[in-house]
Amino acid sequence: MSVFMVTWNLNKENKEIKETKEIKDGKDKQKNEDSGGYNKARADFIKHLESFEHVKDGDLDSVYFVSSTDGADVVADFLRKKLDANDCLLVSRMRRGEHQGWLSGAVWSWVNARI
Repeated sequence: MSVFMVTWNLNKENKEIKETKEIKDGKDKQKNEDSGGYNKARADFIKHLESFEHVKDGDLDSVYFVSSTDGADVVADFLRKKLDANDCLLVSRMRRGEHQGWLSGAVWSWVNARI
């Protein structure tokens, strides 16, 4: 079993932001509306990602740690199914004694128990 750090970025084509103007009481107001494209793409990707045994540190927005018997290439290929061609993805295997960082104790316990 291996642990992989997975991080991603859903780029602008999933973020369909529309600027609209509202005229109210003679004043122009600009309003940003998310058409739901980005939020849906993110939710779909995370649901797909969470099919692996996983843990997430609440302070890292687009980083998960997943456990798999497959290699990084297989994990990445599986995850790419939910990404657009312009999105970014990094899947990196964590090895005992070759990682360091500031995460919650629960996350470190989960990771260290699996590598």
